[in-house]
Amino acid sequence: MAHSQHHRATDEEIQKWVARQHGFIPQSSWIAHCKELFGLTVAAAESRHDWQECPTDQQAAIRDAFFYFGMLRSAPL
Repeated sequence: MAHSQHHRATDEEIQKWVARQHGFIPQSSWIAHCKELFGLTVAAAESRHDWQECPTDQQAAIRDAFFYFGMLRSAPL
């Protein structure tokens, strides 16, 4: 079930949720990359080009977190 909060989750909240649900802590740069991939607004500070792309096999977990926190409207695949 989706989380009832509709605020913009912080990277720390996303990292903690992914760690609990999927067993790894995503880097902030991976979260920023996934925001771009899934059409979410990326803050200017997050849109730096010096960050690493999120590994393909980690993207679904981060997408799940975006859905959980109400940042994405459609259900995860």
